Amino acid sequence: MILSDVNRYLREKGRANTSDIAIHFGVAPAAVEGMLHMLESRGRIRALPAAASPCGSAKCNCSQKASCETQVWESVKAH
Repeated sequence: MILSDVNRYLREKGRANTSDIAIHFGVAPAAVEGMLHMLESRGRIRALPAAASPCGSAKCNCSQKASCETQVWESVKAH
C-alpha cells in the first residue's frame, strides 16, 4: 500500500472513514493515518466535519457508538 493506492481508493469511493480505509488495505487505522494527512497536505483529499459522519446518530450501525470512527475523508477531484 502506497499513497497512490489510498488516493485511488478514495477517488473511487468518493468518501470513507479511516477505519474503512484500513480494513480495505488489511492494516491498522494508525497505518493509514499518516498517509491520509500527507494526502490532505497535498490537496488530494480533505477531512470532512464530524457532522458528515453518521456515527453516534440513529443511522450509525456501529456496535460501540461511543468509540465509533468519526473522521471521514473525501477525495478532492481535479477539474
